[in-house]
Amino acid sequence: MTIPFERSAERRDERLRALVAHAYGRVPYYRERFTLAGVTPSDIRSVADIGRLPLTEKRNLQERPIEEITDRTVDPDDLVSTMTSGYSGEPFVIRRTRAEQARWARTWLDDLLRAGLRTGDRVATIFTLREAQPDGIGTLSALKLVRETVVDCSLDPPEIHRRVAEIRPDFLRGMAGVVDRLAVEIPVAELRHIRPRVVWVSGEVLTTVARTRIGNAFGASVHNAYGTHEVGLLASDCPGGELMHLGRSDLLVEVLDHDGRPVEVSGSGEIVVTALDSFAAPLIRYRLTDVVTRGPDACPCGRAGPTLTHIEGRSIDYFEMADGRRIHPYRILGPTLAAAPWIRQYQLVQETRERIVLRCVPHGPVDDEAGRGLSKAVAPLLGPGVDFRVESVARIPPGAGGKVRAILSLVEPLATGRA
Repeated sequence: MTIPFERSAERRDERLRALVAHAYGRVPYYRERFTLAGVTPSDIRSVADIGRLPLTEKRNLQERPIEEITDRTVDPDDLVSTMTSGYSGEPFVIRRTRAEQARWARTWLDDLLRAGLRTGDRVATIFTLREAQPDGIGTLSALKLVRETVVDCSLDPPEIHRRVAEIRPDFLRGMAGVVDRLAVEIPVAELRHIRPRVVWVSGEVLTTVARTRIGNAFGASVHNAYGTHEVGLLASDCPGGELMHLGRSDLLVEVLDHDGRPVEVSGSGEIVVTALDSFAAPLIRYRLTDVVTRGPDACPCGRAGPTLTHIEGRSIDYFEMADGRRIHPYRILGPTLAAAPWIRQYQLVQETRERIVLRCVPHGPVDDEAGRGLSKAVAPLLGPGVDFRVESVARIPPGAGGKVRAILSLVEPLATGRA
């Protein structure tokens, strides 16, 4: 069954009916999809009927012109456009009205406040500069309620540490894997000198080992949040235990098995979302491709609403080079994705310490010069001893788990000397 958030089932059903009728009447893509599935708005009376609607994948929307996936009564130029990170392997432009964008940002800000963000805090944000988005912190910073400094997560860990140490943040937030890399590579005594009150992480899977390591290294509480560019925050840590709370009334969340059937509590499946308040460019039964495990529908902390026990989302490997450098894949992908809007899907693979391959599924025909241009853009970073190749392919096959690993290192990591 669909995981319920809205306390009033009647109100939730009403919102779903309104969204489906809007998409059918004003968004060509959804009218076509619903028609092919033999569904009309009158068939959707409640959330119990949501399984009759077809699933939508990111590539379905990527392949369509703007005017087919947005409300035909809205000028796309009037919408706020933000690109997904692209590091899932499929870059995608999200479009919202300004009001929808503000609600998206508020989902993140609410969680930051729950995690312990306070007025007057110095905030260090370790994400990609390319991904900087108005998630609420920027507004607080502009109002001088907090002081935020963004540090590029693709920098080498010692440089990230140097910059964060200069900031001395009260509230440290960043990509889970990057913050954990700091905990692995930088001596604990130097990290403890930073003394953040809270370390808030997102963007990648946070393992139990990494959580403990980060908390011990920084001497701070660790808060984990799970969300996406498409819909904002989805789940975040329960302060009293190991579960993660789901709890947004504007989202319908399904967890489906390989056959598209809802999983029960303790079952694992793919997470599928429907954004009830997104009308400019609707997301209805949108597959996020992340696998999660459902927790109990009643948390021991007393908070009402469903939970998750595990998230199998994006986990990004550093590339270890022959000369001893560790390069974050974002440093390679940043210039390549910026220079290649023709890439529909990709897979970046470090085959050996001397060879990295970028496999691309293009939107259309691509000449050899385009690939050579990408190689030239990355060459100064990798150095003369590394062979960087761009391969245009028709399809990138999924791995054993049925998902494409967008960033993959086949190189056995070197021992770090630290637990």
